[in-house]
Amino acid sequence: MGSGTEIFGTVLPEGVAASAASTNPSEQDNLPTTSGRKSSPGSPIASSPRFIDTLEPVTLDVYSPDRLAGELFFVDTSLAFTAEELSRAPAEVLGRSSHGTLYKATLDNGHMLTVKWLRVGLVKLKKEFAKEVKKIGSVRHQSIVPLRAYYWGPREQERLILADYVVGDSLALHLYETTPRRYSPLSFSQRLKVASDVAQALMFLHDRGLPHGNLKPTNVLLVGTDYNVKLTDYGLHRLMTPAGIAEQILNLGALGYRAPELASSAKPVPSFKADVYAFGVILMELLTRRSAGDIISGQSGAVDLTDWVRLCDREGRGMDCIDRDIAGGEEHSKAMDDLLAVSLRCILPVNERPNIKQVCEDICSISV
Repeated sequence: MGSGTEIFGTVLPEGVAASAASTNPSEQDNLPTTSGRKSSPGSPIASSPRFIDTLEPVTLDVYSPDRLAGELFFVDTSLAFTAEELSRAPAEVLGRSSHGTLYKATLDNGHMLTVKWLRVGLVKLKKEFAKEVKKIGSVRHQSIVPLRAYYWGPREQERLILADYVVGDSLALHLYETTPRRYSPLSFSQRLKVASDVAQALMFLHDRGLPHGNLKPTNVLLVGTDYNVKLTDYGLHRLMTPAGIAEQILNLGALGYRAPELASSAKPVPSFKADVYAFGVILMELLTRRSAGDIISGQSGAVDLTDWVRLCDREGRGMDCIDRDIAGGEEHSKAMDDLLAVSLRCILPVNERPNIKQVCEDICSISV
């Protein structure tokens, strides 16, 4: 075939056939189409996979006579389907990232998966890829979305990784989507719970030798009325070539989550301390409800979120940073101040930055 098919403002990978199906209104409710908030191009809302112009499903289809010549590998025995089932599964485009295109696919039995179609040229060779998928796929934690399988096709563009589809919306949407206001503002207690859940999930990954590597609010899903955290997109740098890793880190930099030591490295590689930095930025977003990519004007000129929070804290007015939806009254002011202090420690220079275990203990010690 020729180049990929352009559909809904998203270019499908080469070899994917696109076919229309009816749109489910309930899925539209689950995937809002506009944020309404004026965000900078680098803000997480601008790149959120939950924001697309339309939701008309397409079909995941390798679209070649040898489409079943590839191999479908499962990380455990809890789920089974064939490559043919996958190829005919109705699929909705959820978004794009530095890795590739993300779909929601529904199998014949109704089980829903997210399918990440990895971009050409970013993926390691098969033997290394399989080894790393096995390690990533071994992760099982209540706050982490499990990897289920991968498909290795006969063509270079046919590299897919599959995980469970989670019914929930990203932290980015809960913080920044305001018009129309689909979500009630998160209370401070809810934000503290999100922070604790993310920290504990990160500690679980780090204890197993796995940096997340791509931590940002769009990769933190909130599920149910209790806003239970589900982390996604963890460890994918381990599947990538050096070029793919560099592109992922560059994207984190554009969004405001890249640790300074990665920016100054000739060959940057995700690390535990870089995860802690990104987590510190997310803590600041939880407290301020400002995006990491926002440029904030003040008496000292225009600064980004981390510099603004540092400046306010240095001038003894850290509470001025706090989102006014949670800042009223004295009820949780000490707890907010404590969490702000944790966020500032997370963005210290790498040799002074705490590890995630220390951060997790600090957050768990905050009482409300």
